[in-house]
Amino acid sequence: MREERRAHLFTVIGNAGVGKSRLVRETLDRIGFESPVRALRGRCLPYGKGITYWPLMEILRADVGILPEDDREAAIGKLDRRVSILFPAEAQRRAVRDWLAVLVGLEPLTDSLTTASGAPTDVQVSWAVRQYLQAIAEAEPLVVVVDDLQWAEPAVIQLLEQTALRISDHPILLLCIARPDLRETHPSWGASVANATSISLNPLSAGDTGALIARLLEVDELPAELRRRLIERSEGNPLFCEEFLRMLIDEM
Repeated sequence: MREERRAHLFTVIGNAGVGKSRLVRETLDRIGFESPVRALRGRCLPYGKGITYWPLMEILRADVGILPEDDREAAIGKLDRRVSILFPAEAQRRAVRDWLAVLVGLEPLTDSLTTASGAPTDVQVSWAVRQYLQAIAEAEPLVVVVDDLQWAEPAVIQLLEQTALRISDHPILLLCIARPDLRETHPSWGASVANATSISLNPLSAGDTGALIARLLEVDELPAELRRRLIERSEGNPLFCEEFLRMLIDEM
């Protein structure tokens, strides 16, 4: 991404508890240690009102610095200041700012805004988000983490794919985390993007699960029957393994 200065779409797929978030967290720590990287994160929600662009709203609020306790005036002020820094040109700055304000719910979608753009709302939101991410990546490589992608609305799926497809001169890594359900809800995910990669995290082998148990307990020797039961019950899932061990310790 740094060398080619282009967007890349990378997806980590695996069942709950298999280690997706841990892998992503350690990856961000390592690449951030090598040189400065801007990392922003958002999560898709399974249900709720007004959640279509929820992960992007979280990402934008985090970058702008909008806090839950901020009132509308304070939030608008923070958005205006951040956009002014990123976009020196008045015309572009105004257009991006207006659509981002709508995206995060700070201003309503007006007829004048849709009429002036002449394009569908989702297209304009996607354009504004792309411009914003590109502006951030001008200063330093940008990593955008989107968690629980299997719950993403079609508009978010399209926006992420279009971002990876259209941004060819900025170092942006779109790092998505998803459960295997993604393949059912969006079977063509990433198929239209040349610079896209997906990996699947499989359950741990019996040997690796045994090594995990030994490391968690800081004990090399464990009764064979207890070790076997823990390995069988965890089914190669690191999170399950930790939970079973915690239950076992609490019962002792």
